[in-house]
Amino acid sequence: ILQLSQGRDKLAARVEALEQLMIDAQYVLDGARVWNGMGWTYIPLHPIKYVPMRDKLSAECDRINDQRAALKENQT
Repeated sequence: ILQLSQGRDKLAARVEALEQLMIDAQYVLDGARVWNGMGWTYIPLHPIKYVPMRDKLSAECDRINDQRAALKENQT
């Protein structure tokens, strides 16, 4: 039961981290929106804004791929 509880806690922490990453990405992307009177216009993101977010997303994708590979190894 303790092991199940620890697994659930790890999963909850993982979901929380992914949710925060999505919130951060939305914030960065919304920073490129400008109201032009008729609707929203998106201006190009400056590298100062998108590079840190790209790095966070890339690290998260690498972590996901590593976990998938580990699961595949354990299944075989």
